[in-house]
This record gives sequence, C-alpha cells and structure tokens, in this order.
Amino acid sequence: MRTASIIANPNPIKINDGSGLGLTTLSWKTDAILVEVHVGAPDGPLFSSSGGSGSAATEKWVSDGMVFYLQDVSDGLLLSSENTLAKLTVNVIDVGRWQGSHSPPVGRIHFGDLRRLVPISSDWGFDRGGAIDRYYVENFVGKHASDIKGHVLELGDDSYIQKFGVDRVTKIDVLVKEKSKSNPKTTIIADLTQGDNIPSDTFDCIICTQTLQFIYDVKTAIKTIYRILKPGGVLLVTVPGISKFIDACWGPFSWSFTVVSARKLFEEIFTPANVQVLAYGNVLSAISFLHGIGLSELSKEELDYHQPGYEVTITVRAVKPG
Repeated sequence: MRTASIIANPNPIKINDGSGLGLTTLSWKTDAILVEVHVGAPDGPLFSSSGGSGSAATEKWVSDGMVFYLQDVSDGLLLSSENTLAKLTVNVIDVGRWQGSHSPPVGRIHFGDLRRLVPISSDWGFDRGGAIDRYYVENFVGKHASDIKGHVLELGDDSYIQKFGVDRVTKIDVLVKEKSKSNPKTTIIADLTQGDNIPSDTFDCIICTQTLQFIYDVKTAIKTIYRILKPGGVLLVTVPGISKFIDACWGPFSWSFTVVSARKLFEEIFTPANVQVLAYGNVLSAISFLHGIGLSELSKEELDYHQPGYEVTITVRAVKPG
C-alpha cells in the first residue's frame, strides 16, 4: 500500500475582496513513481504532475471547499478513485463576509455540513479539539491573572489557580457543594445560597467559572460570594450566554445570561463602579459552539472577533469595595 500526503499553505485561504476566490501552494509527498494532481474529481482538470514529491502554486481561482486529488498514474494507471493516493479540501474564508460586510443573495446560502437537525458533536466539541467556550473562559481568566493572588478560592477545582496564579497565591481553597472522592483537593463543602460555614472577609480572590447558571437562587449566591471576599478582593466570574443545556449530570436547573442581566445582578450587590461585564463571541463562534464544532476548527481571528448580540460567554470582574 502506497503512502502519500497532500497539504496546502495557506489553508484556509483568507481573502477580503468578496470574490470568493483565493490562491495557495499545494505540496505532496508519496512513494509512487509518477503522480498527478487533479481538481474536483480523480479525473477532473489537471493541476500539476510530478515524479513522487512535488509542489505548485495556484493562481487566484481556488474556491471554498475545492477538493484536490493526488492520483497515482505510474505505469499508465487510470484516473479513478481506486488510484487516488490522497485528497485535500481547501477552504476560503472571506474575512469581509464573516465580519458582516457581505450577504449572499436569497437562496444562495451554502449550508454544507451545517444543514442538519442534530449537532455535529453532542460533546460540546471536546471530541473535536476542545470546547469553544473554554477558549473564552481561559482568555478572560488569563487576562486577569494578576488578580489571582493571596488567599484564593476556586469553585469546583483549582485548575485556573494552578494555570494562572500559583506563583502569587499563598493559600488555596476549593469549594464544592457535595463531597466527592474524585476531587481530593476539596477544602470547603458548602451551598453558596447558604454558606454560613464560610467566614466573612476571607478571600483575596474568588474564581467562579461556569457555575452560577446551575444555582436557582443566584442572587443569594452572589451575596454569599460578596460576604466572603475581603474588602478590595476580586471576583472573576464566567457564565454561559448562547449555549445548549441538556446535561442532566450538572443539575436540575440552568440559567442563561446576557451582558444586561449579568450587569444588573452584580451591580446591585457590588455597586456599578466596581463591576466590569464583557461578552465573548460572534455569530460564527455561537453557531459553531451550538453544533459542538471543535476549538481547533476555527481560527484565532474568528474566535476573537467580537459581535454584540452573539454572547457565547459572559464575563464579570467585580471588586468588593475596600
């Protein structure tokens, strides 16, 4: 069995002229004696030929989803699927289009793999390179890493303390609602809607990611967090905006938030001057997250583009007045 590979650089191709066409350089490597690269089908138009390995640049005619076929033509082999050594799909991203400067005519939208009634992945994208919302959560916590210092409490586990603040932290506590053998780092078992066993004015920083949506009396939980923060202490919170909610293992109740609702909740307790609320996401990342498309399947530029109204992850930095 022959070994072969074919790649394109760049792929995806980014353009910004509304043409839908781009250019790239294809490179291939195989142990076959003679090969040809064809466009669209094994016997489609010839793009290039070489002996074994080779490379060639296209002109600006590559369209989104175009497939290139690396064909073994040694000893006069036919151009057929049986003699396809490898194939490559090249994508073209019109940056202007995904930023909203272009709309296709009615009836001309190409849904492709998204035209389906079930998600591409039901595992949040973890099985496809990671969940998109985790990218936003980590960006937010990392942006405020300097706040993670002194005596720090993290809800659920201490993963973000270890990743972003361990050198500045003098004491770590981990809070969970119920004791679990699978979480040996737990130091506090408490319900945030009560929390009477947690002393007031205790923590320099509290990290609460993707948790408050599972608490029905969320306002009381925020009041508890406020009480146990030291004066001048910082709370770092993330909550979901556009998201699916079907995982029963996370609890019987789920809230979904917006920038407006999150700001209202936290400003009533921390006061407006001490609250910063921001959202991460855009229409592409929101659709992708709902489909369970993996983090690695979107570019950094696509993930980082902010589009009001398409709030995948809501973030809050709140400071207890000192």
